[in-house]
Amino acid sequence: MQTQVAIEGTRYAVNGEPTYPGTSCEGMLFNVRTVNATFDDTVGSVDWFDDDGTREGNGRSG
Repeated sequence: MQTQVAIEGTRYAVNGEPTYPGTSCEGMLFNVRTVNATFDDTVGSVDWFDDDGTREGNGRSG
């Protein structure tokens, strides 16, 4: 099934249902600023930082 998004007046619906039903923001869309999430900067990386969870000893590798 393909996701369907519709605008009904001033309200948004996904697959025929309003977004966030039963809340004070029903039919609205949250605004998320993700500009910093679009860059993968490896310059100046440090050994202790594990960005993908694959290093041993981080408690998540597997």
